[in-house]
Amino acid sequence: MSKETFREHYEELTDDQLAQVLADKQDLVPDAVDALEQELQRRHFVMPEPPQWTRQPGSEERVESLEDYDEYRNLVQRKKTFGRYWYLVAMGPFVLGLVFAKTLFENSIAFIVVTLSWAACVAVYGLILNARFLGFECPQCSKGFGREAECFNCGFPRSKPTARGA
Repeated sequence: MSKETFREHYEELTDDQLAQVLADKQDLVPDAVDALEQELQRRHFVMPEPPQWTRQPGSEERVESLEDYDEYRNLVQRKKTFGRYWYLVAMGPFVLGLVFAKTLFENSIAFIVVTLSWAACVAVYGLILNARFLGFECPQCSKGFGREAECFNCGFPRSKPTARGA
């Protein structure tokens, strides 16, 4: 693409779209950077200030993301721990139960039912944990946060911003 093509493209963008391109400026080819800088000068564009999020409405305590909330951090930690060990927790007793039921308990149906119940409880716990994670309420707008990196309704970030280009 030529510099002229980039310039025409940037002229058609809204200020918000231009801000998104500017945020990823380090990924652009040199002709695109030149065209972007010309468009920024032509519009006298100033990058908008990032939103200032507070812990609670009306408070002065600033937060950057969901990671600043203890309830969310605890939920993520539980999800990571469960995700790491769920297979052992669910299948270990199940396999041991089947082995011991056959040898020590002479094929006791009750013992097999208990091991199956254990596996079902672990599976239900995992589903509940995932549902709580996906249904986490945004502390800024009090609506469901969703699956994305930002709240669908207000744009509050899930994770702290990382330094780009470093």
